[in-house]
Amino acid sequence: MTNSSRLCLFDRAGSRFLFSILAFIYFGVSSSKAQNDDALSRTYQRATDLLTAQDDPGMFRFLDSLQKAVNEDEDLALLHGLLNARHLRYLGRNFDAYHALDTLAIDTVHAPPLLLFSWNSELAQNLRDMDMHVAARSSARKALSFAKQLGSVEQRVNTINILGEIELQAGLYDDAMAYFISAEKEAVEKDYPKGRCNALIGIGNVFYQQERDSLAYTYYVQALEGAQAAKLPRVVQSALFNAGASLSYTEGPEAAIALYRTSLLRSSGSESADLRAAIHLNIGSMYSDLEDHGSALLELEKAYDQYAVLQDSSGMAKAQLFRATALWALSQQDRAIEALRACQRLTRSPRVKAESAGKAAGYLREMGRLPEALAQLDIHRALTDSLSSRKHGERIARVEVEYGVELKDRKIKEQALSLELERTQKELGIRQRNLFVLVTLGAIIISLMLWRALLARRKLANQEQELHTQRVDELMHTNEITAMNSMIEGQEKERDRVAKDLHDRLGSMLSAIKHQLGAVETDVQQVKKDQGTQYSKMHTMLDEAVGEVRRISHDMITVALSRFGLTKALEDLCDTVRVKGKMDVELQLFGLEQRMERSMEIAVYRIVQEAISNVLKHAKATELSVDVTRGPGRISVIVHDNGKGFDPVIPSTGIGMENMRNRAMAIGAVLRVDSSLGNGTTISVEGPVVE
Repeated sequence: MTNSSRLCLFDRAGSRFLFSILAFIYFGVSSSKAQNDDALSRTYQRATDLLTAQDDPGMFRFLDSLQKAVNEDEDLALLHGLLNARHLRYLGRNFDAYHALDTLAIDTVHAPPLLLFSWNSELAQNLRDMDMHVAARSSARKALSFAKQLGSVEQRVNTINILGEIELQAGLYDDAMAYFISAEKEAVEKDYPKGRCNALIGIGNVFYQQERDSLAYTYYVQALEGAQAAKLPRVVQSALFNAGASLSYTEGPEAAIALYRTSLLRSSGSESADLRAAIHLNIGSMYSDLEDHGSALLELEKAYDQYAVLQDSSGMAKAQLFRATALWALSQQDRAIEALRACQRLTRSPRVKAESAGKAAGYLREMGRLPEALAQLDIHRALTDSLSSRKHGERIARVEVEYGVELKDRKIKEQALSLELERTQKELGIRQRNLFVLVTLGAIIISLMLWRALLARRKLANQEQELHTQRVDELMHTNEITAMNSMIEGQEKERDRVAKDLHDRLGSMLSAIKHQLGAVETDVQQVKKDQGTQYSKMHTMLDEAVGEVRRISHDMITVALSRFGLTKALEDLCDTVRVKGKMDVELQLFGLEQRMERSMEIAVYRIVQEAISNVLKHAKATELSVDVTRGPGRISVIVHDNGKGFDPVIPSTGIGMENMRNRAMAIGAVLRVDSSLGNGTTISVEGPVVE
């Protein structure tokens, strides 16, 4: 036997010996790792059950006990941090949840797949709730890859639904629909009712956003029936109220109320108490919209009593707020004021408290209790300013988070490359030590072969490091370009939005107030001379109160159109600007008995509103006429005033006319302007209507 043959046999025998040692170590480590993963999985599932049951006290106790059991177990400590962030998100504290996730130091290479899935899933849902769709989509896709590794149907289906929700928020309806259909199909195949119901709700939401309410209702009902059969109260509540919303648009509030009453009959047991309270609250709200305030009051009192049994102060506050509206409509003013004050005592929400204070201020002013009205108005103003500041802070925080997410992704990639290099170096070290054991047995030739192999591996490691460095540089350059383009595009969109809002809302509001004050100026001159200070104070208070009321009115105009139609909305608009002796307004409507599409009604209303606003601001007119005529397949809008007119040839510096042209173009209509100096102005719009 030659020396070369002996060396080959020795090399094979040594390799088998080495592999047997490594296999013993590997399987021993694998057994311990499997036990650890099983413990993490059970802990994660327990937290999921508590959150699904909305057992916040139980979740707090569970997190406390978990923290005490952490000791020096890094994986358990990391899971505790992830579950804490998840609980914060369920409580609606999205920014706190994101920062809790951001503080976690997670090894993206060696951490267990369950922790990597949970981290990416929570990050995706927080970013989704903060409207950061690109980063949310990236994290959700990573979570989906880890869910596949785990082999968990629930986690996989839930993640696909999250991806659908992200695309839905981003306005990518086709992509969202594809995800929800995929989730529904897989949930049916794997017999996962909750995932299927959530996917059906997602499909309904896509149709609802597209204003295809009948199709949306069909899928909501399927989700509702499935959730009721599987006894999923939280999913039942979501599907039921979505179905009621779509049904109210297609068949009216009465049909939605009938659906809610049917669900009341099917709900029973302590686990459905919260659902029944919410159903009574929604029925009461719909009765108020129908102006059946007596029935509304009965339903709202039932909702309040059930929330009181549940000790749900938030639900009690909402019930009191709606009760106040019904009581006021029934001329029970004192009880309405007391309900609003009870709402303020019960709620912790600044938004609800501001709404109740604003409503109380208006009611008290109508009752002539001006000092109390002023006190409530001060509360309302303070809370509104606080909410505005908070929103501004959240916008700044969102920008910081976007920048932080980008930096963190870059660091994670760099960390992954660094850890991969470190792992390679450790593996090389282990191999060196194992080979050194063989060298010490006297195989000089094997030592030479290992030395040569070591040189080759080091060269390969250096090449890999250079390649990794090059890839990092390319990724950093690409991310910088993407971030710059996104920032520029975001700034342009925000400028356009702010410009339109300032013109459409603030301009119209100030013009109307100025016009109304001018109508009574001659009657208050003597009061102004005798009590100048008091007059100025009342003048300021009136400005603020009218501003707040009209702001809320204009914000709700699309809801008013959906519920009462274009005729009622236009009548309210003309009544707002009509002043006897100062501005005579004539409104002529024909053919509007049958409702048009919601988008068409909104466009017509906004065009008339903009035209009236221009008359009030520029025309100095005393007569105004508005004609809206609907014929077979056509609609005509004419707004005429007897003001000073203008030269249409001269380009306008405002955006009002451009807004009207854009709205007309959006519905396939043509806008024409007929005006000359001293002869008034006529705005006409002609366009098609889908029968």
